[in-house]
Amino acid sequence: MNARRLLCLLLLTLAVAAAACQPQQREETVLFQEAEALYRGGDYDGAARRYQAFLVAYPRSPFSKTAKLRLRTIDREVESVMGVRGGNRPIYIKPEDQKPRPDVGAPQ
Repeated sequence: MNARRLLCLLLLTLAVAAAACQPQQREETVLFQEAEALYRGGDYDGAARRYQAFLVAYPRSPFSKTAKLRLRTIDREVESVMGVRGGNRPIYIKPEDQKPRPDVGAPQ
């Protein structure tokens, strides 16, 4: 009977611990995905801020290596495009009209 109580207590403890971890993992994933969406959308300044916030909040996350890589990539891209290290980051704005111009690539 004592072993049965101990087993129930152990299972209850594990269930509570697992439930407590899920919201943090969800927040961690959401913050990382927000940074990724900004990065892929060309908002390097916003992405860098989110990646930095992510690394402060979750330094031991499995995604932290990727976040650090993205920050280095953003710095490298900005430096190569702007010729300045650590300056303001450009924001890529997609044109509303994605149709190719008729004069570009036309045979001459």
